[in-house]
Amino acid sequence: MLHVKPRDRATPTEPVAVRVWVDGRTVFLELADYRIVGFPAHRFRILSRATDAQLKEVRLRLNGTAMRWESLDEDITVRGVVAGHFQQPLPENMMVAESAPPCGATRKRRTA
Repeated sequence: MLHVKPRDRATPTEPVAVRVWVDGRTVFLELADYRIVGFPAHRFRILSRATDAQLKEVRLRLNGTAMRWESLDEDITVRGVVAGHFQQPLPENMMVAESAPPCGATRKRRTA
């Protein structure tokens, strides 16, 4: 687990991580604005093939704007993760169901 100095918690123009850690096969980031973001390792090709030990070797780089796995030669930006830019799609069984239309809106009926 790596921490960035508290003084770096100023409101950034782009997401900055102050801490990164791995729990199981999920990577978590604590951002400077106190949000916590997590993503499953299988959303990135190289991380999906990493051992548990390799996955835990993550470090923050570039003043908290990127994560680095030295043994995997993998870098992932914090901005990309926060924006939801992943290399691999969610498995079908993990997809979120279609949400209801906004209040007052009507949904078009499908005709066969």
